[in-house]
Amino acid sequence: MESNSLTDVNLNVLFTGQQFRKLYERMTNEVSARYGLARMELDILMFLAENPDLDTARDIVELKYLAKSGISKAIDVLVKRGYLDVVQDPDDRRVFHLQLKEAAEAVIDAMTDVQGKLADIIFSGITPDEIKVLRNLSARISFNINRELAESR
Repeated sequence: MESNSLTDVNLNVLFTGQQFRKLYERMTNEVSARYGLARMELDILMFLAENPDLDTARDIVELKYLAKSGISKAIDVLVKRGYLDVVQDPDDRRVFHLQLKEAAEAVIDAMTDVQGKLADIIFSGITPDEIKVLRNLSARISFNINRELAESR
């Protein structure tokens, strides 16, 4: 009989998040230093670049599971540094949309290069078919986790 217990199944890939984060931080340190931006600020720029239809602080909070206060402070920095504009929604004055400015392009390009190098490292020796299976499994696991989080709210 097959078990689904975390203690019975070797799920090291699920627990390498800390290792991945450490590598990601090391690889983004140069971009962070070059542009004088904190990691959260870089992550917000990348989120907006990769998700053009999700352009509010609320979207970032809900999808990145980050604290509202941290997101708010990071957005303030990005606006002051000329990387973002905040535009009020014409239909709902309570909603503010975040728009990337031209100055953000260089940062996004640098981060995209880092992400490409990171992908090369973590997928080294893994076949395209294995990557496809991993993506499918990751999507299903993520769905299960998000469903549970939503139900427990």
